Amino acid sequence: MAKGVKYSRRKSRTAWVGTLLSMSLLLVMLMSGGYFLLNIEKLSKKVKEQVELDVFFYDTTSEADVKRIEKEIAAQSYVRNAVYVSKDSAFATVSSGIGEDYMNLLDENPFQASINVLLEENHVNIDSVQKFEQWMLAGNEELIEEVYYNKSQFQSVNDSFSNISLWIWGFAILLTVVAVVLIFVTIRLSIYAQRFTIKTMQLVGAKSSFIKRPFLVNSVLMGLASGVVAALLFIGMSYVLWQYNPEVLFGSAEVDSITLAGNTNQNDFKTFALLFGCIVIGGVLISYVSTTLALRKYIRIKTDNLY
Repeated sequence: MAKGVKYSRRKSRTAWVGTLLSMSLLLVMLMSGGYFLLNIEKLSKKVKEQVELDVFFYDTTSEADVKRIEKEIAAQSYVRNAVYVSKDSAFATVSSGIGEDYMNLLDENPFQASINVLLEENHVNIDSVQKFEQWMLAGNEELIEEVYYNKSQFQSVNDSFSNISLWIWGFAILLTVVAVVLIFVTIRLSIYAQRFTIKTMQLVGAKSSFIKRPFLVNSVLMGLASGVVAALLFIGMSYVLWQYNPEVLFGSAEVDSITLAGNTNQNDFKTFALLFGCIVIGGVLISYVSTTLALRKYIRIKTDNLY
């Protein structure tokens, strides 16, 4: 008898550990999807704010006028940065890139004074750029030769991230459905293994609420534990990827502001706290609801159907 009790406890403990690991791995999948979903906006902002346009001036335009216009541009709320680039600075930049020997073949400096402009993320689109161009040229036709920007670049950067976000949302929804179904099946199988215990408790007169209580308490503990384990696994996975191949996470080793294992900042911890809270709460809810549905079946099932 004692051996049977020990075997039953060992089997129950093994089933609990197996369910915990299964749920944890599924929650890691959800956490990874949520992580990329949250940070795609950061990456989108970083890329969009690097798309630039240039305001080129006639050679006859004085430096004072250029700097005046530079201040006017910088004062606009939708402008992130505006930098004056003189003819000599442009010449020096190109010379350092292709070599001074080639540039010395030129009789004169062919470059124009310009202002390099970076816009805020929400204004990196064709409509905003065209409005900026109209505003720039109005009253400055004799000073400004051209407002240059790559139309296809401004359009493609928005279309690309819109498509990426759509695909990630679709994948996240599919991943959530698959994970919820698998967790439900895992918990149902775990309770299925204890169906005889449930029926025995009913036969000795135990009420449904009394039978459900330990299973539901266990489901809440299971959800909490699996959420914590999933968070630890995710941190470990993030750390390993950051150490050996950060491009897998971020596409560029320079994008270190959105990693939990690299150079952390306050936003990193907010992102992780949000993910951790959602995963733990989601794990508890999924576990609780799955346990409730499975218990309902095996409490109502007839003895003949247990086998």
